[in-house]
Amino acid sequence: MSDSKVVVHKHYNMGRGAYRLIGIWSAPSQSLSGTNPRAYNIAMDTRPKCCHMTCDHCGTGIIHHFIIKDEDGKEFCVGSSCIDKLGQQDLITKAKAMENERKRKLRQAQAEKKRQERHEAVEAELECQRKKNGGLTNKEMLAKQQRCIKNDFADKYREVSAPITELLSKAGGNFCESIISSLESGNTPKGSGKGIVIEIMTKQTTKSRKNSEAYNDALERMTEVFLTTEEKINDLREDFQRKLEAANGYK
Repeated sequence: MSDSKVVVHKHYNMGRGAYRLIGIWSAPSQSLSGTNPRAYNIAMDTRPKCCHMTCDHCGTGIIHHFIIKDEDGKEFCVGSSCIDKLGQQDLITKAKAMENERKRKLRQAQAEKKRQERHEAVEAELECQRKKNGGLTNKEMLAKQQRCIKNDFADKYREVSAPITELLSKAGGNFCESIISSLESGNTPKGSGKGIVIEIMTKQTTKSRKNSEAYNDALERMTEVFLTTEEKINDLREDFQRKLEAANGYK
């Protein structure tokens, strides 16, 4: 086209010389005119003047308009299939790049739309939960229930473990403080730790050294106190788990 002659096409006269691809415009979907007439009208009103819903090369109706400009600065629109028929490889290459970018943006917009729809669905569900739960979501309601249950059982653990913790408090020290914290959280010492606790309890009760007569007399009684307390704590812990599971109905 270096001679800048007039190019005659199947249906229309499309100007002179070589073309430059300067943009792409896609018509809004007809469904948008029903769901959002304002957005549809804005899209149509702001479309490039050369975009008139038909291809300037073949006259076929088109949605995606490739906007080209001739050497006189006049603008025309052609469909994607007619780009190949204009005889310019640079147009084909650039058009493919524009089409790929258009599709990328479309995928991005669709993904964002789905994300927004999911977000709105979640918000609607949370609002429904708040209405049902007096202003709290199910997750917040579950957390509140769990806090109440834990606080309730913390009091029960402290009460039940008192026969042991009172004696350990008198003995003092890091080990005793650690055992007291465990007992008041619903955990009893195991293995050698159990024997050490019973030994401390016996010493604090009798104020006597280990293996003395007073110590040996109290050892069996302190062992029974420990085992009874341990059983009560284990029963409480099972009850605690049952109530937590029941509260999980808010999930």
